[in-house]
Amino acid sequence: MTTINRIFQLMEAHEMNAAQLTREAGLTVGLVSQWKKGAQKPSSRNLQKIADYFHVSVDYLLTGKDGPSAPSLSLPEEDTVDSQLREVNFALSGEVHELTLNEKKDVLDFIKFVKAQRAAKDKKEGREHGHT
Repeated sequence: MTTINRIFQLMEAHEMNAAQLTREAGLTVGLVSQWKKGAQKPSSRNLQKIADYFHVSVDYLLTGKDGPSAPSLSLPEEDTVDSQLREVNFALSGEVHELTLNEKKDVLDFIKFVKAQRAAKDKKEGREHGHT
């Protein structure tokens, strides 16, 4: 596995896309896409930013060697919930971090409920107007 593959594996484990990593780790816009295309390789400075962001070592990113800084890709429940709430937290100006794990789950459940209600409404309106 390559360094780029390990970075994308970490992104997938944290349920994030290249734009989120770029923004949150302080990388140049479009850089992750360039890495994926093979047009560029990550600099040591950018590898350090990514390692710091994901709480892994640069050595892990480069070699994949297990060690005390190697990531656990099966995230604890709280990390998974926090990852899902990242954008909600941004929208609420950082207030999400003050919630308990159960309150965070309630927020996610409410978001899912609202989306399901909207989808049901859209489907119903589509039928009423002769659409399928």
